[in-house]
Amino acid sequence: MWFLAAPHRFQAALPRIGHRFQLHANYNAAEWFGRGPFENYWDRKLSAFFGQYKMPIKELGHDYVRPQENGQRSDVFSVSFSTNKVKSPAITFTGAPTIGFNAEYRDILDYDTLHKTGSHTHDIALKDNAYVNIDFKQRGVAGTDS
Repeated sequence: MWFLAAPHRFQAALPRIGHRFQLHANYNAAEWFGRGPFENYWDRKLSAFFGQYKMPIKELGHDYVRPQENGQRSDVFSVSFSTNKVKSPAITFTGAPTIGFNAEYRDILDYDTLHKTGSHTHDIALKDNAYVNIDFKQRGVAGTDS
């Protein structure tokens, strides 16, 4: 009956606690104050320095050979998504004290369709609207199967 004494060994951790949504197609840039400019995770962030960064959403991600979650920015005090349209206001999220985020033109649910098929990130169709995750906490990358 050893399995009754140690059920915690087999429980999976939550991948993230946060909110996922789509931006209107006009929104195409992200600006944040936090770690950057490249992707970083709560367990892989010491080489990413604090600063004010801005870049197009299409440049936030990384096309890994094996399609997987990517483009996370951690320890973010605030992030704004903007557009070139004059009358469209920026959409801003502020941490208490920090949040994490990622944004990309691929739906993360589409990554599962390529599971173990030998396909690559470029095989996933780009969408017109960016998908955004605003995270209170994200699992990170150390020692997990992506």
